[in-house]
Order: sequence, then structure tokens, then C-alpha cells
Amino acid sequence: MDYMTPEQALEAVKGITFEQAWAILMDSHKRMEEENLKFQQSMDKSIAAMSKNLGGLGNSLGHLTEGLFTPKLANKFNSIGLSFDSQANSRKFWENGRVVMEVDSILENDAYVMLVEIKTTLSIEDVDYHKERIEKFRSFMDSRGDGRRLLGAVAGAYIPENVSSYAYQSGLFVVVQNGEAVDIAEAPQGFTPREW
Repeated sequence: MDYMTPEQALEAVKGITFEQAWAILMDSHKRMEEENLKFQQSMDKSIAAMSKNLGGLGNSLGHLTEGLFTPKLANKFNSIGLSFDSQANSRKFWENGRVVMEVDSILENDAYVMLVEIKTTLSIEDVDYHKERIEKFRSFMDSRGDGRRLLGAVAGAYIPENVSSYAYQSGLFVVVQNGEAVDIAEAPQGFTPREW
């Protein structure tokens, strides 16, 4: 781009009225606004696509984490005497034609039902939400005349120590990743699982 000297610029604007200069500026301003709008719309589409992809990645990571834990859950709890004979993963429960609850994994036998929440990174909020879900599920079981005892567990690829302690204090089993396997975390002395 060639630049004008101040003298060339003065020569170029000779004979242009204020109104004409103002109209040129306004036209230029309008074109810039239109270009900015197009750019913003393009950015909005790009951001939406990126968010969708990242959300999909998060879902994929969650499915991967569930896939690491679910195959071994029944065996791990059977090894401590609970003897579950049924396991269902990614289970939805319906009432009046709508989903009222989703559970990552549910283990069952004649005496117990255990709901397991699985997270990539488990938080205290996840533990609290799972306890609320267990309360709702107790009501769901009661409304169907199911008197089996209800237990809860949380599992995670990464569980901070304070979250593990909180889960145990809440009466939930804690399942952790141990290399390529999963284990029930060592419970604090005197731990008794809560029954709902």
C-alpha cells in the first residue's frame, strides 16, 4: 500500500465538502460494522462447534471411566460378602412416561440394591448429588413395595482425599482405580455402610 504525503492528502481532498467527507466516513463505518458482524457470527459458529466437540470429549471420557469401573464392580463387592447376582449399567428409571433417575451402575441381590455413581474426577458435590439420588431411589423402591436394603457407592479415576473421607462419612463405599484394576478403597476403622 502506498502512503500519501501530507501535501498529497491535502490535494486529494480539495473540492470535497464536509457533507461528502461525512458521507464517506459513514459509509466506511457501515461497511466496518457489517464486516464485524460477519466476523462475530463466524466466531460464534466456531465457538459453538468447539464447545460441542469439547462436550463430546467430556462425555467420551466419562464413558471411558465408566467402562473401566463397571466390569469389576460386582466381583469387588462380592469379595467382601455382598454376593450381588445382577448388575445393570447406565440404567434409567421411568415414572409416568418420563425418566426420573439415571444410575451409572446398579447391583442387586435378594437382600440389597446398591447404586454406584462413577466420575472421572469425583467431587463433594457429586457425593451430595448421589446421596440425594439414593434418597429418591428409596422412595421409588418403597412405592413399588421393594423392601430390600439400599446401599450406595461412588467411584472415580481421581478422588481427592477429602472427598473420599466425606463419602465414607456419608456411609458410601468408595471405589478407586488401582493401576489397571479397581478396588474398594480402604475404609476408615469402624466404617459401617449406611442403609437407606
